[in-house]
Amino acid sequence: MRDIADYTRQYEKSDFENKYQVKYRRKKVLALMEQYPHDDILEIGCGLEPLAIFLPNLGKCTIVEPSEEFASHARDLAQKMQGVDVVQDFFEDVAPKLADEAFDYVVCSGLLHEVERPERLLNAIFTLPAVRSGHAVVHINVPNAYSFHRLLAVESGLIPDVKTFSRQNQEWQQHAVYDMGMLKRALRSAAYQCGRTVNILEEGSYFLKPFTHRQMERCLEEGIFDERVLGGFDRMVTYMPELGSEIYVNLRLRLPKADQPGRGEAHL
Repeated sequence: MRDIADYTRQYEKSDFENKYQVKYRRKKVLALMEQYPHDDILEIGCGLEPLAIFLPNLGKCTIVEPSEEFASHARDLAQKMQGVDVVQDFFEDVAPKLADEAFDYVVCSGLLHEVERPERLLNAIFTLPAVRSGHAVVHINVPNAYSFHRLLAVESGLIPDVKTFSRQNQEWQQHAVYDMGMLKRALRSAAYQCGRTVNILEEGSYFLKPFTHRQMERCLEEGIFDERVLGGFDRMVTYMPELGSEIYVNLRLRLPKADQPGRGEAHL
């Protein structure tokens, strides 16, 4: 069972993660959200900075965060905002209580690879009525097994395989290293269990990261490169679209083709 308190401490210790990596992760999430109505948002796991504080036209936002410290911090930030509800709990346990919520957009960012039973988390997301009906768009992102820095480590003889667990994977109690194929298979399996199929709306990777978090921190500390170069790394993914540090999908669920209503009939 995950030690959430220890995970929180490890996360807060990583300057590169909570100052830089999360910045480019959030940039991608927000850019994708702009393509869809998002008056009612569900954020599963908010870390140090919930998305709500970056959404100027926010309608309603429900945040579910298992870390007591992160949830408390989110509540403090949300005090000046209307329509933000913070629940401190594991999403798998609280999901049945959210059955009446008409979410437009569901964000599961930087989380799926960290849970012991990802299929249980996906099932909890996919059985939300707003998701199962095909109304809500679901965004999921995870670290990329084929990140430039992992491929470099393999070709340098530092690790035997791109899915080898790193020191950070172990310290942060992470349970999987996903490539896009593995992520899609997990999504299809979870959708099948709910009697649905997955309609991928967008997919890709973002923020090219040539080195590990610790090495990136060291380069910044010693002035080998600065934040302008980080912006360049983010834009470089245009030339290497599959090698970004993290991968994402935007999806909707739908009925299997054989079960879809004919013309003139209402879709679920």
